Amino acid sequence: MAPRNSGNSETNGESDSTQNPNSAYYLSNSDLSTTKLVNIVFDGSCFNDWKRSMIIALFARNKLSFVDGGLNQPSNNSPNFKIWIRVNNLVISWILNSLDPSIARSILYLKTARLIWLDSEERFSQSSGPQLFSVQQQIADISQTETEGIPEFYTRIKQLWDQLDGLEPLPACVCTGCNCNLTQQLLKSQQNQRLVHFLMKVHDKYSHIKSTILMMNPLPTVSKAYSLLLQEQTHMNLSNIKNQKLSESAAFYAKRFNDSRNQFNSNRFPITGGSAGQSSDLNSSGSNTRNFVYTRNNLYCDYCKMRNHTKDKCFKLHGYPSDFKNKGKKIAAAAQLDDSTVSESANLVNLSVTQDQHKQILHYLDKQQSAEQGELSGGSSSLGLAATSHLAGPFFDQSNSAW
Repeated sequence: MAPRNSGNSETNGESDSTQNPNSAYYLSNSDLSTTKLVNIVFDGSCFNDWKRSMIIALFARNKLSFVDGGLNQPSNNSPNFKIWIRVNNLVISWILNSLDPSIARSILYLKTARLIWLDSEERFSQSSGPQLFSVQQQIADISQTETEGIPEFYTRIKQLWDQLDGLEPLPACVCTGCNCNLTQQLLKSQQNQRLVHFLMKVHDKYSHIKSTILMMNPLPTVSKAYSLLLQEQTHMNLSNIKNQKLSESAAFYAKRFNDSRNQFNSNRFPITGGSAGQSSDLNSSGSNTRNFVYTRNNLYCDYCKMRNHTKDKCFKLHGYPSDFKNKGKKIAAAAQLDDSTVSESANLVNLSVTQDQHKQILHYLDKQQSAEQGELSGGSSSLGLAATSHLAGPFFDQSNSAW
């Protein structure tokens, strides 16, 4: 009877450990279905990052005591021996799945999770000169790019600081009952140095807020400075969006203005073939009035210093043709359409026009500048005939049937 009672007690003890959620031997359904605890795969670099991630995951599942030495292997006759072996092997599988295959094969035959943990710390956590030099070099060379945000840059520099803390941690006071607060003073000094270094590496477009942070007394923590810089970045992004919308709006209205001006010019100076006889005289050569006038404006005579012809066709130099008076009507009417030509030659008087007649023509042209559409069609044709009466002598009036 006694041995049977002893077996029952051992079974009951093992059953109590596996069913108690607060026990390290307790295995939930999620523990059994999980094959990988962390997303970081340790490949020989950044051991402290991997170690920190594993500690968090194991502590959350109440299995950290299997790697930190808090729960050693029980004796072979202990009621918890089998369950200990089971949980230990589960923790080993979690560790192996989070390691690079080349590293996992080197520790595959270690029997306990504690031995694997100690071997990994001995091989990878020891600080060395090249590792320290590499991290310090990266910290010295890091800087924020113009397009990089504050959160992204802070994450990059914070990772390097964490690696440095793993390689060269701050010394701690171990005196019993000491009140010197040496550790807190060293931590504050380190925080101030990292704050200044962080502001030095932030882009110059945040120079205003950086000056504001440095003027604070006492200096804020790095986390507080990060918060202020993040607010400044949000404000700058809103201002850039507003300015971009204003620029797009200005460009849109400028395009509409140019389109309206081009439409107005096309309506004011239409390219048509003429009408009612008078316009046909202006376009007898087959081109429209606007093209005819502006083509003639490009010509200049070096002999008489006048426009609309060249030296080889100057009548003053080569003589006037016999039918000059009849053609003069066409020339005068065409010249009437070019306001710029008349205004530029206001000080030049043709031999066939007197000073008084020339002044009368200019005065009449000034009165007609308010007209927009009629000055190139019917209105301009009558104006051309009026000018012809002065430039080419008398003409036949059809309404009165007289010269």
